[in-house]
Amino acid sequence: MAAPDADGWMEAMDREMVNLKSHDVYGPVPRVGGLGTLKLGWVLHRKFKDGVFDKNKARVVARGNQQHHDIDYNESFSPVMPLASLHTLLALAVICGFDIIQFDITSAHLHGALKEEIYMGQPDDFVVPRKEKWVWRLKKGLYGLVQAGRTWNKELNSHMESLVSLRCQKTPRCMLKALGIARILPLVVSWALDTRPNKLGFIIALYDMFLNHDM
Repeated sequence: MAAPDADGWMEAMDREMVNLKSHDVYGPVPRVGGLGTLKLGWVLHRKFKDGVFDKNKARVVARGNQQHHDIDYNESFSPVMPLASLHTLLALAVICGFDIIQFDITSAHLHGALKEEIYMGQPDDFVVPRKEKWVWRLKKGLYGLVQAGRTWNKELNSHMESLVSLRCQKTPRCMLKALGIARILPLVVSWALDTRPNKLGFIIALYDMFLNHDM
């Protein structure tokens, strides 16, 4: 990489590779003749906090435009929270005097397990020695895959079943649980809002499931 801050970008890429391994996203396997493999790319950007540079961020993404329906994926739809519903819930929380906390589920798509058999080439700068011809078999919904959002949604739903009492029929991404007091949890892609008077126990439960951080 030829750039003034090349070392900083390489450190970010190293962190991303460690992140993928910690989530067990892939497994290296020998390439088989005629085996279709996806290409990958790197998304690089600089993160700022309060207007001040924080760190370089790198993410490995699959070239989802190379996937074929009924071969690499079947369904890709994942429900999202309509903004109108979110605005309504925020208004209700303010009227009822509830606390509102926003939190992020880090590397959300990497939690979703894949059912399809998908292979991808190794990153050029991270090829395993003496296994240059090997490829990755993807186990999790790597960013860029057509079905990544759906696999993450199914993974989250499977965990949320034990935490919520009711799911809104009109807005599936809005979940509720009654524990003597009202609790409303609207989910928007990879972050959520918890609106209720006492929120600590629920946040701890989510921390046990996923690695989260406040936004």
